[in-house]
Amino acid sequence: MGTRSPTDFDRIIGQKVRIARKAAKLSQQSLAETLRVTYQQIQKYENGKDRVGAARVLQISAITDHPIAFFFDFPEGEAVPARSSPQDVLADEGIQRLIAVASKIRSSKLLRNLSEIAETFAATPNQVDEPSQKEDATVGKTGNKPRLPTRKPRRIFRKSSKLPGRGSLR
Repeated sequence: MGTRSPTDFDRIIGQKVRIARKAAKLSQQSLAETLRVTYQQIQKYENGKDRVGAARVLQISAITDHPIAFFFDFPEGEAVPARSSPQDVLADEGIQRLIAVASKIRSSKLLRNLSEIAETFAATPNQVDEPSQKEDATVGKTGNKPRLPTRKPRRIFRKSSKLPGRGSLR
């Protein structure tokens, strides 16, 4: 019997593992050490690359102090879990960055403006999450931060005291 590929349900469970870990204020490394796995394995669970076994979910439930039902709570009657619950929405890294930035804004007027901008984007039809080729070239390995071009600085003056085609400076 071979291993099965992760399904949409497995990906949602992985997102819930991330939510539970962060709520418990645990790093991937500390959760991994407690489970006696590598932090890379925790990353694979959270990113939906590897399936999380039922026994492992039970361990994570106990470590993070979340009820086991939290990991398996999907909307009724849906074949594929939707991102409708607050936990599912909060699992998105883009949402987490937006919340972190918005929490630093102290002006209620600016927060309302930001909210209106977000609502406008949400109402835009045909939203596409595909970066252009130009954007791809500027994104670093993490995929989050732009990479600055690296090149040697130009030397404006030569080391010698003579300029090309002219006599000595003295």
